[in-house]
Amino acid sequence: LATNTSTGNLFGKAVGDVVQVTGCQLLNNPGATYIVQNNIVATGICFEITANDVTLDGNGKTLTGSGNSIGIFKRGNNLANNAVIKNFFNINLFDKAIYFDSASTTDVTQGLTIDNNGIADVSWRGMDLYRVGNSTITNNRITPGQGREAGGYIRHEGIWLQNSGDNTISGNTLSLQDTVLTSQGVDIHGILMYSDYGNTIITSNDIQLVHGTAIAYYIAEAKTRGIGITGNTIRAPVGISF
Repeated sequence: LATNTSTGNLFGKAVGDVVQVTGCQLLNNPGATYIVQNNIVATGICFEITANDVTLDGNGKTLTGSGNSIGIFKRGNNLANNAVIKNFFNINLFDKAIYFDSASTTDVTQGLTIDNNGIADVSWRGMDLYRVGNSTITNNRITPGQGREAGGYIRHEGIWLQNSGDNTISGNTLSLQDTVLTSQGVDIHGILMYSDYGNTIITSNDIQLVHGTAIAYYIAEAKTRGIGITGNTIRAPVGISF
């Protein structure tokens, strides 16, 4: 994948612990707050987090991709504990808007906050979070696009968590209005937790799907420590699946 290219400047100007951002770049200053100053158009991965305690403030601006790649990325064993991603008006036209990857069982991102972002027209997953813990996903608006065809199925997830635990997903609005051909199967989920470690709270979300399952929980029994699903508004063919 191409990395850190856009129609704006590649690097912001640091003022103390505040960085004014006008284009795609590495977020590699521990403890810094990066504030987006204008709408950004990216041709590859736009922001990659490589330090702890980084805040990326979208400041009401729009981040637009080219139909594939990743908007905001944490790669493998890179540090990204206590990262905050907030206040994007829209992150759109990516394969995955926000993707936190993991290289090993010991690589768990702790304390991630994703708050008050719009995500739209994403071809696969709005958020793909692998091995995150003690994190909060709140007040986001996710309206992805048409999904991805794989194995004869249309696959699409608003929020995907894998091998994660001790997280809270609250106050989000997910509206996946996928148009699926009748000859194709669907594998579409508003929120999907795969091999979750438990202690996950899913509350006060508004989930509307034309096809698929609003909340799915696929888990190895030995891993679970409980899950709380309360107070969600669900309009979908399948509400909750275990």
